[in-house]
Amino acid sequence: MKKLICALTTLSLLVMAPCLLTACGEKLPADYVKGTDVVIDNETPFVYDESTVKYYTSKTDGKKGSLDIEYVTYAMGRDKDQEYTYQYIASIFGNKIVRNYTEGGKNTYYTVYSLPDNELFYLSLYMKDGVLYLDKDIYSGLNESMDARYDELDGYIYEQDFPAEIMGDKLPKHCYLDYYSQEEIAKNNERKWSGYYDSCNQINIPHSIYHDRDGVECINFIRCIESVSFDLVRDDGNTYHGYYVYDLYVHENGAGVLYFYHLYYKNWLQQSAFHIIQEETIPLTVEEVASVVDVMVEQDFAHHPTWNPEEFTGMDGSSTDIFAVGNFGGGGYKKHLISMWEPTARYPHYHIRKAIEDLVRAHVTVEEGRIYRPDLYEEYEWMQ
Repeated sequence: MKKLICALTTLSLLVMAPCLLTACGEKLPADYVKGTDVVIDNETPFVYDESTVKYYTSKTDGKKGSLDIEYVTYAMGRDKDQEYTYQYIASIFGNKIVRNYTEGGKNTYYTVYSLPDNELFYLSLYMKDGVLYLDKDIYSGLNESMDARYDELDGYIYEQDFPAEIMGDKLPKHCYLDYYSQEEIAKNNERKWSGYYDSCNQINIPHSIYHDRDGVECINFIRCIESVSFDLVRDDGNTYHGYYVYDLYVHENGAGVLYFYHLYYKNWLQQSAFHIIQEETIPLTVEEVASVVDVMVEQDFAHHPTWNPEEFTGMDGSSTDIFAVGNFGGGGYKKHLISMWEPTARYPHYHIRKAIEDLVRAHVTVEEGRIYRPDLYEEYEWMQ
């Protein structure tokens, strides 16, 4: 997910006056290299050290400003008339060891710099005539800042260099609830509940249910809604957004029933614009119900915040709502909602949804949509 950064009007405005936050002559971590030689090293661990951060000092209209490596390399990437060597970049921000990534038939180069507040910058490079240059390919997957939440770097770098491997679970300050006031937290929680209610209204389903469609009362009710951008391509050649809805009712004997709905968004101008593609009723055994409930308890669903400040935001992709009524290790019978855009394996939304999806796959064939049938859309690479 690329950040929106204002490009510099010209790189000539940048004055090569880096400001090193460590004291002059202080020993740098082992992933730094003395001198100007490029050192290819696939073994030495990268180290997060905020004290090593350097900045460009720019001067525009008589005003000075400090620019980090992400800003500067973004501007370099926008400069179509010049290639920038790694040694030039290293002369400003420090000479780091360089990895040569050769897995999966690839032969690429990269290094990693520390940024303030538990972030890292991944610099992508390429080799030409024995010289390393800044990789300007915006699809390289790198050349941006990342923190420990990023886990989709397979195929770009070695696993040992994933952000969480370098920094552990440390995240930027804005990712923690205690960074926010109670009023801000309440406002964001309300926003998530409103989004859930809006989804139910659009799909035309009740917000909360206490008995299944046969009138059998349930001791627990679990609903998962996943909204997916560009979910499928229909016969008319158009691409549509989709919803996957899972309503799981737990009966008093521990067994249950799962109602599955796959819908697509046909008309942006209508309030209730979703149309059902597929609908299934799936009886569940005690063991199958437990496979979901156990995951909810293990993932501490009852205590996970409705709004998690670790959430990324974006326009496309998918979002997952998990709503439940019952006792899931939370110390009482209550209703609770957790919601997140693009949850990864760090979060309970992902694991609970996957547990329910496994039940669907075990019982029925989902006919369309890129969540269950990516094979149908292999020609559309952007949907993968």
